[in-house]
Amino acid sequence: MDPTTAYAFPESFNKITILKGPESVAYGGGNIAGTILFERETSAFTKLGTRMNTSILFGSHNRRDQLYDITEGDKAGYVRIIKTKSKSGDYTDGDGHTIHSAYNRDSLTGIIGITPNKNTLYEFSFDASTGKASYADRTMDGTQFDKDSYNFKFEKKNISHDSIKFYV
Repeated sequence: MDPTTAYAFPESFNKITILKGPESVAYGGGNIAGTILFERETSAFTKLGTRMNTSILFGSHNRRDQLYDITEGDKAGYVRIIKTKSKSGDYTDGDGHTIHSAYNRDSLTGIIGITPNKNTLYEFSFDASTGKASYADRTMDGTQFDKDSYNFKFEKKNISHDSIKFYV
């Protein structure tokens, strides 16, 4: 019903890539028009610290978007929590009629990163979201948009650094 991009808070991602055309081999089927990749990178910490990014948007018809992105870490790793909420009530058209169109979505992301050295990252993350939507153009509402996902990432940089030699 709604594209997944409708639920993303772009400011909680570091990189958004748009790939034109079908990319079914690399990114799965069903991408005839293209693919949008949302990527998150948590910058390494060199000492104990906290980073925080928050935003709140208010609009008509009780529209509220909230983002809380908090990361605590040191050179050994980090813990990052991202909480988002987006909701709106039914709107009223120019003739004063209420249009069935309210929605509500909550999302929680947790990320734990372990950095034993500057070239190695072990990262575990989970995402949990729930939502509901009222649709003015159909007799069926979306009453349950629930999603849970778990991810593990291993990253090793500069693997061949010691074996590369340059001759002039």
